[in-house]
Amino acid sequence: MAKKITKKQENVLIALHGGATNISDLCKKSGLPESEVVKALDELKQAGFVEGPPSFAEQCAAVLKEMDDTLKPIDRGYQEAIILVASVIAKADEKFLADNLGYDLEFVQVVGNRLRNSKIWVGDKVREDVLQQWETSSVSFMVDVNVASGIFRIIGGEGENRQIELTAEGLKEGARIMKSVGEK
Repeated sequence: MAKKITKKQENVLIALHGGATNISDLCKKSGLPESEVVKALDELKQAGFVEGPPSFAEQCAAVLKEMDDTLKPIDRGYQEAIILVASVIAKADEKFLADNLGYDLEFVQVVGNRLRNSKIWVGDKVREDVLQQWETSSVSFMVDVNVASGIFRIIGGEGENRQIELTAEGLKEGARIMKSVGEK
């Protein structure tokens, strides 16, 4: 059975066939804005119509795997970790991250709100001292993943002296873990 493609995907394929070699050329030849070209290319790549460099989401997943090869896509906190990695690679901008990672905007906004309230994100960047902590301690990165996930909240302090507490969600998760450990 033949795979169906959208009109936008067709326009991108025609532009590629017509000699477009970069995103700018694809935009001109297809008549589509950059975000639509990137989306169509990703869809065509996933469907096996074109090959190409890894998508932004794939790049972020590869970086995360280098940082923590135990965290898997099905694990709690994985998407939040990808958002943190993506915000370092590109920028801490919820709409940009949602569009380029394929996540729901409302979800990314909730995560972004937690990161901003905890001052992990300031403006469109991850704070420099936070990045330095990640370089020296994988535990620090996972603490920030748990902040992004709503498990922890930063209540004071700076740098290595940050003070954290469990949120209501974190307490529920802790109770769930303790119950599952007790059942074994």
